[in-house]
Formats: sequence, C-alpha cells, structure tokens
Amino acid sequence: MFYIMTAFPRTFWNPLCNWGCLLSLLSLAFLTGCSSSSTDSPADPIDDTAPPTAVLHLLDEQGVPVTDGRIAYGSNFYLDGRFSADIGGRIVKYNWKMLDSPVGRFTANNPITTTDDRLLIDAQTDPISVGAHTFQLVVEDDSGNQSAPVTVVVAIDDTAPPTAVLHLLDEQGVPVTDGRIAYGSNFYFDGRFSADIGGRIVKYNWKILDSPVGRFTANNPITTTDDRLLIDAQTDPIPVGAHSFQLVVEDDSGN
Repeated sequence: MFYIMTAFPRTFWNPLCNWGCLLSLLSLAFLTGCSSSSTDSPADPIDDTAPPTAVLHLLDEQGVPVTDGRIAYGSNFYLDGRFSADIGGRIVKYNWKMLDSPVGRFTANNPITTTDDRLLIDAQTDPISVGAHTFQLVVEDDSGNQSAPVTVVVAIDDTAPPTAVLHLLDEQGVPVTDGRIAYGSNFYFDGRFSADIGGRIVKYNWKILDSPVGRFTANNPITTTDDRLLIDAQTDPIPVGAHSFQLVVEDDSGN
C-alpha cells in the first residue's frame, strides 16, 4: 500500500490543470508501485520415479572377477553390486538374497540389507554347500524406487580330496591294534573313519599290494560302496606272512 502526499506551491497551481492533472499523477504513482510488487510463481517439483538398475557380479576372496561362476568349497567370495546405477538419484540400499537352500545369515525369504555395494560370503559364517546356488540382488534408490532383481549362479566346487582312514578288525569287529590275525581266520578292513569335508565318500577302493589272491588281482582294487570289507579265509586265502593292504576313497565330486 502506498501513501502519497503531494504539496503544490501556489505558483505551480494552474486552474486549467485542475483535477485532471492530479488524477494523472496519482495513476502514474499507482502503476509504478504495482510493477515493483510483482513476484515469481514457484517451480513444480521434479519427482524421481525411474527405478535404479541392479548389476551383480561374482568376485573371489582377493576381489578378482570370477567369470565362470566357480568357487572352491571352503573359500570366501564376494557378491559385487558396485556397477548398479541410478540416473535420478543415488542407491542407498542393497538387498541380497539366496534363492535356494538358505544357510548362515541367509534365511528363507529374508534378504540381507546393506548400504555397502559388496557382500562378503564367509565360509565360516555362511557355510555354502557343494553345488550350484542362485543369489539375487535388488537395489533401492533415495526416492524409494526398487530395481528389478538380478541373479548370479555360484557353483561351489569340492576340489579338496577326501581323507582315507584304514583300520583292521577281527571277525567280531574288534579293533586289532598289533596287526596280527591267525591263519584261516576271517577279518575286516575298516574305512568308516574316512572323511570328506566338502561332500561325501561314495567309493572305497581296497587293494593288496603284494601276492594278490582270491578277489585281489594284480593292480585291480576291489571297489565297494560299503565302508568295511570282509576278508573271508575261504574266498581270499591270505598266506602266512606280512601283507600290505591299501585303501583309496573317492568322494561325490570325483576327488
């Protein structure tokens, strides 16, 4: 609002101008005031409605890309989402999920949510079993938009050989600690304490290293799926003397 006070000296007053001149002056002042009081209208806000893009890679424990998807059993590895992108903002959440046989921190239908773009899979914390497993990543930006899920298949390989353990038992299954068996007596070779960390033992290969007899033929082991082998005095007539027997076990990964 403008308050205008105008004083006109007598010498300035012209009867011919009278009220018309005064109204013109008031109009000019009013227009000047209006032009100076104009304001700009606020701009409309721009919403980020576009979802981000998730990208998931596999890295070994040293951070080297694993292109064939294979990780040795018992080894640590990384799930890598660093190349995920969001055009309209920034990614604030990484939701990692194991789609089959969840173990460790991976529970059924519940992702692990982080703000870090890499997730370490520790062989002790998350003991992933041998075989192929599918992992999923969904990323979320600072506007709450979520990406479409992406997956990577990780094949956990059992590359470590199993451990064979061979004991001698008498016919009643009692351990024979001195290695002595009476001629003509039956006895057992016992491989029950053989072990494989990454899988399971599927074959037991028994062999006599000297003087093959009975079922033991030269350089050809007896292969069984049972972890004990009965040596029958009638079928396998082992002669008197010291003899060396060998056991080699094989796991379900062919080690």
